[in-house]
Amino acid sequence: MSETIDGKTVIGVDFGSDSARAILVDAETGAILSSSTCPYPRWGRGYACAPAEARFRQHPLDHQEALRAILHGVLDDFTHRETVVGIGVDATASTPCLTDASGTPLALRPAFAEDPDAMFVLWKDHTAEEEARLIVAAANADPARYCRHSGGTYSPESCWGKVLHILRTNPAVAEAAAGVVESCDWLTALLAGGSVPRSRCAAAYKQMWSTTWGGFPPSPFFAELGGRRLTAIRDLLASCRFAPAHARAGTLASAWAEELGLGADVAVGVGNVDAHSGAVGAGCNAGTAAFILGTSACIMYAVPRESFGDRQVEGVFGQVPDGIVEGLEGIEMGLSAFGDAYAWTSRLVSMPQAELDRRASGLRLDGSIPVATDWFNGRRSPFQDASATATIKGLSLGTDATRLHYAVVEATAFGIRAIVEHLERNGIRADRHVAIGGIPRKSPFVMQMLADVTGKTFEVCSTGDACALGAAMHAAVAAGIYGSVAEAQERMCAPSCATYRPQPDRDHDTRYKIYRNMGKA
Repeated sequence: MSETIDGKTVIGVDFGSDSARAILVDAETGAILSSSTCPYPRWGRGYACAPAEARFRQHPLDHQEALRAILHGVLDDFTHRETVVGIGVDATASTPCLTDASGTPLALRPAFAEDPDAMFVLWKDHTAEEEARLIVAAANADPARYCRHSGGTYSPESCWGKVLHILRTNPAVAEAAAGVVESCDWLTALLAGGSVPRSRCAAAYKQMWSTTWGGFPPSPFFAELGGRRLTAIRDLLASCRFAPAHARAGTLASAWAEELGLGADVAVGVGNVDAHSGAVGAGCNAGTAAFILGTSACIMYAVPRESFGDRQVEGVFGQVPDGIVEGLEGIEMGLSAFGDAYAWTSRLVSMPQAELDRRASGLRLDGSIPVATDWFNGRRSPFQDASATATIKGLSLGTDATRLHYAVVEATAFGIRAIVEHLERNGIRADRHVAIGGIPRKSPFVMQMLADVTGKTFEVCSTGDACALGAAMHAAVAAGIYGSVAEAQERMCAPSCATYRPQPDRDHDTRYKIYRNMGKA
C-alpha cells in the first residue's frame, strides 16, 4: 500500500439533482472534517422545468454559484488550508449542456440566458424519447452494435438523444451550438481552468464511448442521425482527452487558489458520474454491491472481468471495463424514480413521507393494500423502456393514504428485486449489499421493505455524503496519496450504521408475481 502523509486533506464535491455539497476529508482516515450544502435556487423555483412534459433543466449559474458557496462553506473556518492537496468532483449524468466553440454553456450568453435548451439537461429529462429510439435503431443496425455497452439500448436519459432532440427542435440553439459538455466536466474545467481531460466514466456509460471502436462511433454514424451539426459536435468532443476519475486533470486555477487561500499545486481530479463516485464511497468492489438510493436508484456491481470475457449482458444500463474500480467490470442498473415516487405520494396526499412511513410500517400485509408498479419516470432497468408508466391495481374505497404509500414503496422494492434477479440469472452476484443516500439513513421502513422483498441483507453506510466521499477518494489518488482507488477505499470508506435483514413473516412473493404480470417485466 502507498504510504500516506499525516495531515493531508482532500475535498470531495458532489452535484446532485437538487443541491450541491462539498466535504473536507482527512485523506488518511476518511474522517469528514467539515461539510457544506447549497440548494440550487432557480431549480428550487421550478425554473425552466415542465414536469408534465418530462422536461428538467438547470441553469449553469445555479452550478457556478453553488460551487463557490460550498467550497467557501468547507474552508472558511478551516485554519490548516496548507494541508489541502486535492479536489475531486462528481455530478449527475447524463446532464449535458450545449456550448459555443470555447466550451462556454450557451445559457451564459445573453441571447440564450432564458432558453431552457441552452441549459444543462438534467439526467431525468425524458424529452428525447423519440431521438433515443432513432439512436437505438441505428446503433443496432450497425455491425459494431454501438449500444452493446448499455444493454442493447440507449436511454433518453443519456447524452446523444438530448443533444439530437435540441438540434431538431430549436433552430437558434442548434445554429449556435459548437460542442457539448457534461456537468462534471464543466465543473472540473471551472476549477482547473483551460482544457482538461473529460470524464471517461461519463463518456463510456452515457455517450457510447468505447475503446472497442476507438472512442465514439464514427462521424458517418452521427451524420446519418443529425447531419452536419451533430457531426461537428461529435468531432469536437472526440478531439478531447478522456481519463478516469482518479487521474489528475490539472491543478487549481490561480484565481480559485487566491480566493480560497489554497496552494496553487492542489490537484484537481477528472470529473465523474455521481452514482459511480457514490459506489466507490460505499466500498463497491468485488463482492460488494452499492445501492445509491435518492431521487432515483442506481445499483452498482464491480465484478471480476474474467467472468465476462467479451460477453455483454442484455438489459443492463451500463457495462464498462474499469467503469467503477480499475481491474473490474462496472455494471450499472437502476430505477428512474425512487425517492421521486415517494415524493409524488407525499404531494398527492399532503402528508410528509416520515409520517407515511410511520403509519405504513404498522400495516398488516393483506389484500387491502394495492399492488403498484414503479415506473413513475419510465423504466431504466432491467430492459430500459422510457415510455413505461406506473400503474396501481386493487384500489377500493378502503384505500387510504397509508396503503397507497405502502404500495408505492413496495413497488420500488419490487423493481430492485427484478434487477437483482436479472443480474443473478446472468451470473452476477454480491455477498454484501451497501445502501447510501438520504433515504437509507432516514427511512427504516423503506430499507426493511427492501430486505423483505429481495431476501437480501442491507447495510447502510454511516455517512450521508458517500458520493462526495468517493470524489474525495479520487482526489486522494490524483494527489498521489494512494496508488489506486482500491487502496483509498481500504483507508477512507465509512463504516455501516445499520443493518436490515429479511423478516421471515413478510412474504411478498405472491404480490411480486402480480407486479411482474402487470408490467411483463
